[in-house]
Parts: sequence; structure tokens; C-alpha cells
Amino acid sequence: SHTIETFKNADEFCVAVPRRDQINHMWVMALDVPHGINEIEIAGWRELKSQEIDTPGIKECPLNLECRKIFFKRLPPPWRAIVIGEVVGVNIDSKILRLNRSEVVKNLSHA
Repeated sequence: SHTIETFKNADEFCVAVPRRDQINHMWVMALDVPHGINEIEIAGWRELKSQEIDTPGIKECPLNLECRKIFFKRLPPPWRAIVIGEVVGVNIDSKILRLNRSEVVKNLSHA
């Protein structure tokens, strides 16, 4: 529930795109933990320093999109919002850059 407040108050955010075999880690990231607890650490991951924003990405994810928030709209409960960001930086696993589209999908879908 405090995720919406975080997005409302933040000027930037990072979208970390996991592989399919990392989905359980992402569920851990969605847990309702007290303010000040780092969900990235609870998931067993490490922060990745962003290049264009202060908010970190996730080192273990093959794609991190660094975004500046350009729109936020709270929707009726329960805990929903629309957040739109402009991508200002990208961190991508260099191995993915050498793959064609179908290989990228396969690579992100499997370990």
C-alpha cells in the first residue's frame, strides 16, 4: 500500500525486468514491508547504480529502465495508480544485444 505513496512522492524510478526464473524474487519485492526496509536485499539481490537517476536498479535483472516520472494519477481503491515515466537511461545485459527478437524472448523466459 505504501508503494503508491512512494510513486506519488518520487520524481524518478527504475523498472527492473526479470527473467522468468526470477519471478519468485519479484513476489518478495511486492511484500508489504515496513518503511525503510530494502526489498531488494530481502529478495537476495543487489542494487545496481543507475547512470542517469539516483534510484538504483537490480543487478541480477537483465534489463533496467531508468525513468523520470512525468505523470501520476491515483485511482479508486484498492491501491491502484497510473504512473508514466520517460526512460532516460537503460542498463541491459550485453549478451541480449547480440540476440534476435525470438532469442531475446527465449533468453528472458528461461534461465
